[in-house]
Amino acid sequence: IAAGENQFCTLFYRIGLDGGKEVSLTPSAGTHEIQIAPDGRYLVDTYSTPEDPPVVDVRDRDGKLVMQVEQADISKLLAAGWRPPLQVEVKARDDSTSLWGLMWVPTHLDSTAVAKYPIINNGYPGPQSGSVSRWSFTPASGDHQALAELGFVVVSINGMGTPDRSKSFHDKWYGAMGRDNTLPDQVTGMKQLARKYPYIDIDKAGIWGHSGGGFLTADAMFRYPDFFKVGWAESGNHDQREYEDDWGERYQGPVVYNADGTSSYTVEANQNFAKNLKGHLLLAHGTMDTNVPPYETLLVVDGITSVGVHPLPQDAWGVDVVVCGSQKGMMVPPGIGTVSLAPWAYGAIEGKRQP
Repeated sequence: IAAGENQFCTLFYRIGLDGGKEVSLTPSAGTHEIQIAPDGRYLVDTYSTPEDPPVVDVRDRDGKLVMQVEQADISKLLAAGWRPPLQVEVKARDDSTSLWGLMWVPTHLDSTAVAKYPIINNGYPGPQSGSVSRWSFTPASGDHQALAELGFVVVSINGMGTPDRSKSFHDKWYGAMGRDNTLPDQVTGMKQLARKYPYIDIDKAGIWGHSGGGFLTADAMFRYPDFFKVGWAESGNHDQREYEDDWGERYQGPVVYNADGTSSYTVEANQNFAKNLKGHLLLAHGTMDTNVPPYETLLVVDGITSVGVHPLPQDAWGVDVVVCGSQKGMMVPPGIGTVSLAPWAYGAIEGKRQP
């Protein structure tokens, strides 16, 4: 991949088993999928970017274009007012490693404004995947654009510790799931974006996520309490001792017990840092969740209330809790999705409770 190109894109090369110089089979920019002819002489290459719709080419075994078969027509989508997310590049915590993400802004963005738009991070730490799992074209990415239309800048960044890069990149925070969780990269990346795009109000930063992203969200609110002002955490696996051992131990390692009764997992568990909460946190979990047990969220509630912050005060800020009878795919009741929670988030960032 050339310098400056998104290193999360999927490209294909041909190289002999005896070594030698690799041959690019998919030289066009974007994420590629290929189908190789049975005789190996040709391949069908389908590729796109978040901004550019799919193109289908036929290439020979050296990557030379034989013919373009088709290109998707998105003229009606554009006529309806659709706009793609922006691909953004930032530097990681080490000030040298390039990271990529996607950023959604309001359709009627006032790019000349200064500190007008609060920024909200939708994150997923992995380590088995990242915040952005798809670098190809799609007309919609969940609620991201819909949330942006309500007056936010929304960003997702693949931090260090996520896959599809080098082994050392993926292993960056092995054994530090709570202490790291890509958060150093999320915070520095958001600050860099605010410097590049002055219309972002970095003093009004929020975060939300689901499952591992819910873990990340509460983690962010507890470990970066002066940066993140508001967060909503859905179905978070907040303590890996209470989650699947085949996932937690894979990335955190076996439990190591300390002489004081704590373990290597204690310092990673969100409920143990709930006392640091300064902002406004919403916790949501479905009581029929068959993946992340609902009591994972109740551990955080207990951690918060044990230090004197009580959920659901109607005339004060603190913690709100949504618990509902639903399964993994719908963690909050119908009508209480990300966009429906936006007034709550906006009110929290602005310091005003919304009905």
